Amino acid sequence: MCIRDRCNTDSLPVLFSVLPQVQFELSYLCGYIFDVTIAGIIIFSIFAAALCKCAQFLLFVCLPDAMEAPTPASALIHSSTLVVMGIFMILRFSPVLHLSIATLTTMLCLGSATVLYGAVYAVWTQDLKKAVAYSTISQIGYLFCGCAMLAFRATLIYLIVHAVCKALLFVFVGYIVHIFGGTTSLRKMGGIFYVIPDIAIYMFILCLILGGAPYTLGFFAKELIVYSIISLSGPVAAFVLSCCIIAFALTPYYLYPMYSACLLYTS
Repeated sequence: MCIRDRCNTDSLPVLFSVLPQVQFELSYLCGYIFDVTIAGIIIFSIFAAALCKCAQFLLFVCLPDAMEAPTPASALIHSSTLVVMGIFMILRFSPVLHLSIATLTTMLCLGSATVLYGAVYAVWTQDLKKAVAYSTISQIGYLFCGCAMLAFRATLIYLIVHAVCKALLFVFVGYIVHIFGGTTSLRKMGGIFYVIPDIAIYMFILCLILGGAPYTLGFFAKELIVYSIISLSGPVAAFVLSCCIIAFALTPYYLYPMYSACLLYTS
């Protein structure tokens, strides 16, 4: 019985049984018309799933709004669930990613745009939790660029570093917000260093690692990803490298005001 005859029914079991065959034939049809392969369609589907999961460019609106959740939930979203799952899924499919150059190019362009966009938003925001959220968006862009350049070891190293540091940073941020009565505005904070110096010292170390200070693990992990991008050539490579370098320079620029406004200056 052909697919057309079997689809002339309202029976859901029959429709679900026919669906895999229809998808297979559509894949061949797309490959014949648009010169793509089944492997390319599968890899692009994996990329699209990770794109939505990791809140990349134009899909990151939900991430700053998630900051309204309690601090443990925010730490889980930003360090374990959101960051790890999408990138880790791409890393699990690393042996087949090279089969679709178009998907890797799209991933590289969107990742670099996310790196710059998140860093610029983190500079302008005056909300403590949203600043950390936009910082997470920017760092996930680095991970996407690393996956697009097939630098999977460097991406995995920076994934672990970012997850651990961002989880600790959210715990300290929640502690600071609790001290100031639930407010998250940077204009109403300050002086924690003179009350609890331990929190200030720990946050300073975390900001150094996340900012990519020399001779820290964050610096070496970012350097491996950027070094893999330098080997490219062409207009796309110039755009990607410019976005990554500007975001790399903006990272300490938005981490220091966040640190100093919360911990050093008096409100």
